[in-house]
Amino acid sequence: MTINKFYYTIISNNGAGRKQQGGIDMNKLTLMGRLTKDVEVKKSKNGNDWAVFTLAVARDKETTDFIDCLGFGKMAETLSKYVEKGNRIIVCGSLQINSYTNKDGQNFAKPQVIVNDFYFVDFKKELTK
Repeated sequence: MTINKFYYTIISNNGAGRKQQGGIDMNKLTLMGRLTKDVEVKKSKNGNDWAVFTLAVARDKETTDFIDCLGFGKMAETLSKYVEKGNRIIVCGSLQINSYTNKDGQNFAKPQVIVNDFYFVDFKKELTK
């Protein structure tokens, strides 16, 4: 009956991921896709590494979504070392929406995945030789 209780808790919310009375919020996702280009590692102003990459994730046979992802710290170095454009990886994390206004005054919202964990599906070619 634990499964039914959990199912009820998730389904009985108000449709926005938040239970109406004292409940839960959930922002977790898992994606598997291919890197659209090599991982780009950048340094923050305080010297911490962060990785930027985009995953091509097939929604169905005819539609592909391109999802921007960010990874921080040791993850940035590891990703840049072991995967390259075209490799498949699995990422687990949370969705973040960054809102901004461009120089013309137009408002935009850019969804990104903040990666907490990742799993290699493919590796760089030179590592498998």
